[in-house]
Amino acid sequence: MQKVIEILEGINSTYVPSFLTLCEQVSVAMTEANDNVKFLETLVAHLTRLETADEFTELSKVFGLVMHTIMFIWKHSRFYNTPSRLVVLMKEICNDLIRQAEKFLEPDTILEEEPQDAVDKLKTALRVCSMMKTVYFGYKARVAVECPDNPWRFQNSALFVRLDSFLERCHDILELTNTVLQFSKLETVEVGGTRGKILTTSVAQIFADFTKSVQRFHEIDYSLLDVEADKFDDDFYMFRVQIKELERRLGSVITQGFDDCTTVYTSFKLLDSFDAMLQREVITQDLEKKHIDLVANFGEDLRTDTSIIERRPALFFLGHISPIFAPFFLVFSRFSSS
Repeated sequence: MQKVIEILEGINSTYVPSFLTLCEQVSVAMTEANDNVKFLETLVAHLTRLETADEFTELSKVFGLVMHTIMFIWKHSRFYNTPSRLVVLMKEICNDLIRQAEKFLEPDTILEEEPQDAVDKLKTALRVCSMMKTVYFGYKARVAVECPDNPWRFQNSALFVRLDSFLERCHDILELTNTVLQFSKLETVEVGGTRGKILTTSVAQIFADFTKSVQRFHEIDYSLLDVEADKFDDDFYMFRVQIKELERRLGSVITQGFDDCTTVYTSFKLLDSFDAMLQREVITQDLEKKHIDLVANFGEDLRTDTSIIERRPALFFLGHISPIFAPFFLVFSRFSSS
């Protein structure tokens, strides 16, 4: 650059002032770059660990180290303490976290796993990724105290837009796998009573229709965890619509089964058969009135049993009456919230 200046000055070039200005700008940029390298090198070990960790759950131990180092860079660096710099840095950290989560979840095979295993992995991924945001907000509050003249003033959406989209997708897939886990129990359900055969056939058909609905996700041509794949939203919407219809059909089956029950014990036995499905909102609404009737019938049976025990207490101690109370424990385990 000095040689170029000498040549330009030797020929009295009009570019000399502009080139001198450019040289000054390059000098300032070099000073800034050297200073940034000095501070950012303190992050290398932590970010390498974040990018290459073999155990996904171990990442939660790295978040605090990363954010603590970033806070000190923000406090002491002369140049790397601006919102634009931190936004870029946090976005790249979130991208590394997303890549690690995708590697842990294995989106191409997650629906091939046992439903419970898939649910557990998704919950773990959501917990670890959410912890990253929790640690960030903790240090944001700390920076506001330690750097009152230069707090972290920027929109959270600017930092976590892609991570939030990924978390939302994980929640959707968790709902999908939870639904698979619950509906899979229908494969072995058998309904008793006088209409048991007809109702059992209806349950089997509901399970078959559910299997067809899930099959759509086994045939997709995109990654389940690809937040850029908009087709997932349409596929998942159709799946939820179909599930609502299946829930209504199943609620009707359970209601008919209730009407066919002649005792409190058989009513609870029916509920026990559909245990996993009773958490579904549509089915819960359908059974709300039946819950009231069931508790009323149980109360009537309890009064009858109490009267028998009062008249002939020896029967209770001999074990002749106690089986009548078997549904009592189910009442509080399944309907205490109601």
